[in-house]
Amino acid sequence: MYGKEDENLRSSDTTDTRRVWEVRLMSEARLERKLTQEIEHRGGLALKFISPGWRGAPDRLVLMPQGRVWFVEMTAPGRKPRPLQEYRLRSLREMGFQARVVSTEDELQQFLAEVDKCDL
Repeated sequence: MYGKEDENLRSSDTTDTRRVWEVRLMSEARLERKLTQEIEHRGGLALKFISPGWRGAPDRLVLMPQGRVWFVEMTAPGRKPRPLQEYRLRSLREMGFQARVVSTEDELQQFLAEVDKCDL
């Protein structure tokens, strides 16, 4: 039904898709590492937040001196949080918590500036 050329195209598409996901995951992991390093450099903690039974929880819980707290959802560049993640972030904000999404280097720098500003 399909010729050899079709098989090569399908295989190539799968490989390209896999590469795109690997780059996105590497970029997300790199951003997450940088967030953790920068927060620790500022005297805080960026803890991996895992909450069994509460799907869609943000990735990181950022704790800074003087009791300052942020929930941070890390996403790959060009990606947005899933609807359940958006719901969780919105719910946290409605409860009075700081909740942010970081998906690019610029967004990371903006978040760090916010953390620094609160330090004054």
